[in-house]
Amino acid sequence: MNEIDEAGTDREPESDGAKLEQALVEAHYLGLSLRALAANRNFRYAAITASVCELLIGWARFVGDRLQAGEQPFVSGPAPRRPPRKK
Repeated sequence: MNEIDEAGTDREPESDGAKLEQALVEAHYLGLSLRALAANRNFRYAAITASVCELLIGWARFVGDRLQAGEQPFVSGPAPRRPPRKK
């Protein structure tokens, strides 16, 4: 089934890689916008906003660097199972 974008137009579903790249771009720019907001000394939530923006920017850079290095973030098989916890 095709997805409908914000403009209401029908579009083909994107690959997981394309969705990830779009999320990286959006996270990076959102982080930059939040950083600018946190720089306002009159903003009551500046400290927490600064923390969140650095996490977003850091996550986007980390994953982007891994992609540039050729890592594949999506696995084709099932996730490896963790061994049972010892009691």
